[in-house]
Amino acid sequence: MDERATLTNMSVEAGGTTGIIEPDERTLEYIVKMRGLDAEKCARDLLTAILCEYAAVFEIDLDEIKPMVALPGDPRNGIPIDELPQEVRIDSAYGGSWTGGKMADMTCMPRY
Repeated sequence: MDERATLTNMSVEAGGTTGIIEPDERTLEYIVKMRGLDAEKCARDLLTAILCEYAAVFEIDLDEIKPMVALPGDPRNGIPIDELPQEVRIDSAYGGSWTGGKMADMTCMPRY
């Protein structure tokens, strides 16, 4: 569910109005567990969301997306990492968080 939240939030950061992932059984389980809501009512609400009509639907194969790096000036100045014209030396790095940052990611970082 964390990755779904990241993907939908980053849709907005990339210029979209919103990002929506069709709800499924995992969504229902998460909402019931985290919000303490009635499973039957949530299931009806999620079914309504599934049956909505959208102006456009974009399906993206996430396996086809290459890692990106932002060039100086603006995070929207990004290129695929394998298209960097040369090796880039890193003098300092920020080990923090942004839209996609989760505590689970931080606990897996090596300690120096």
